[in-house]
Amino acid sequence: MSERNEAYLLAYLSETADGALKRHIDLLKLELDWHIYHYGAHFSRPKGSIAKSKTPLRSRLLNWYSANYQHHFSADKSNILSLIYFSGFNKHLEDEGYNLVSPYWAPHGRKVAGNAAIVKAYHEIDRHLRDSSFSYLIGEEFQQQVSSFEQIVDSYLREKDLKAALLYTGQLFYSKIVIACFRSMRRPSFILSHGLPAFYHREAETNGDYLVVWGEQVRQNYLKAGVDPAKVLVAGHPSYNSIVKDRKIRFDLSDVLVLPKAMSPHQHTYEPILGDRGNIIVYLLRVKAVLQKAGVKKARLRPHPSMSGSWLLQFLGTDFYYLDTLSLSDSLQTASLVVGPTSTLLLESIGHGVNYLVYEPVTAEGKDLGGYEIVPPFDGSDEDIPVAKTDDALYDLIKNKVVVDKKALDKYLRPFDVSVIKNKL
Repeated sequence: MSERNEAYLLAYLSETADGALKRHIDLLKLELDWHIYHYGAHFSRPKGSIAKSKTPLRSRLLNWYSANYQHHFSADKSNILSLIYFSGFNKHLEDEGYNLVSPYWAPHGRKVAGNAAIVKAYHEIDRHLRDSSFSYLIGEEFQQQVSSFEQIVDSYLREKDLKAALLYTGQLFYSKIVIACFRSMRRPSFILSHGLPAFYHREAETNGDYLVVWGEQVRQNYLKAGVDPAKVLVAGHPSYNSIVKDRKIRFDLSDVLVLPKAMSPHQHTYEPILGDRGNIIVYLLRVKAVLQKAGVKKARLRPHPSMSGSWLLQFLGTDFYYLDTLSLSDSLQTASLVVGPTSTLLLESIGHGVNYLVYEPVTAEGKDLGGYEIVPPFDGSDEDIPVAKTDDALYDLIKNKVVVDKKALDKYLRPFDVSVIKNKL
């Protein structure tokens, strides 16, 4: 075992386990990581709820009824299993004549598929993933439960004439069993990226047959990380056509929106990166000092949904920052400047006509404050996107009114082209 992996619990357990347990750990890596890393008041949600919000009772009952008593598969159209929850993608494929159905464990819309065995087994698995101890989750009893659930899902999906699977991540346990089932049926699986990645790695989000990204530059970043070029497809995003291209980028200091850095509740690979949550506060204090130097008296603070705003304010106070309570669209529409780290909100800010200044302080090791490599375009490699790696550089960007170039949008975001997916079906 390498010295690097000895510092990571799951790597140690995996490398010292028998074949069955090793596979079990690989399958549940993300969920097991939650038991190690998802703790502390800086997280806004309890362990195990990072990937999904609480579903209202009425919706849960409708999903239960749909899975147990309704038939959603078409004899006339090609059926696709979709775990995608974000808007636009599903509708475009449905408009092309496909019948999209979601599984009971990742429901959306009215077509929620499953059966009594899946419903019962899913709730048992989900309860244990949330509430049971780590030792139980790697024990033989739960290994058998997981294996049984895999068999139930595999049997069900094989009964249906499914042409492909669409997923929003390949890291979740439920995603991995879908990918494995479709691969065994020689049917493709597509992982649809839902933002600008903050982490590129040949093993991250590449376990599906295809990784579908928003723009060509994102694809190039994955190729540089060692991902097979044949796996990475550029399909764009449905929201592209709603962007007003000739809108002037706003930039003044009347309503500054600040985005904190966030911490991951899991490891992306078996190479651990351990962050210090105190650096979340350090980041915001440094931004505050720069903005105050530039004459800003107050700034809105918009944490990532996984972060606790009240926890941040316990350290920061309320003399300068106050929490942003607007919808994301309204927030960007009213902001006069956005200052933030590596984030998809760079593109969304440009789309809403407001300037985004990237602030990514670099440590002595050349990493960001969370211990990660800073990836393009947030590393300053794109001349169209202003990036500050020091406090003085951020102040200079503000003082000199440096504005992001709208041309950057087309490098990382294209109009949605459904044929990119259709051609692989």
